[in-house]
Amino acid sequence: QNGTCASDDDKKSQSKSVSSKAANPFSETIENSIQGSQRRFTDVIFKVLDDNSKYSEFHCIRALLAMHSSVFASMLYDTNDNGDSHEHDKPWPLIIEIKDRFLTSSIFALLIRLLYGLTTVDSIITEQNVTRLLYAAVQYKLEILQRKCG
Repeated sequence: QNGTCASDDDKKSQSKSVSSKAANPFSETIENSIQGSQRRFTDVIFKVLDDNSKYSEFHCIRALLAMHSSVFASMLYDTNDNGDSHEHDKPWPLIIEIKDRFLTSSIFALLIRLLYGLTTVDSIITEQNVTRLLYAAVQYKLEILQRKCG
């Protein structure tokens, strides 16, 4: 029509570039939740040893983690041989301690941020952490991360 209108292809291109650059509008809320400031919305707490032999806590939503990893699914939704869950026998929220000298709290934090969609695989891998990330990816059967680190 007039010379100022963008074509459909131009609009699609602009839309893609804007959406790929836009930050997650919920990232602050999610980060606060993981750090424990919104505990009522989380149902599992991971206590993970850090490099100084102190525990860091991660308040998470177990369904979100279980969707990404069969290891998390088994750990967080264990069932008996009949497929029945024993959730009513567990304390609420579920508290899981991770005592693994190769899986530090800083690496676990990267995994959680990745599984929550707050970061990308490529953005978390560094020369300093690639070995530990690969270890964590194997432990939790995160194939995309395994391929990138391997």
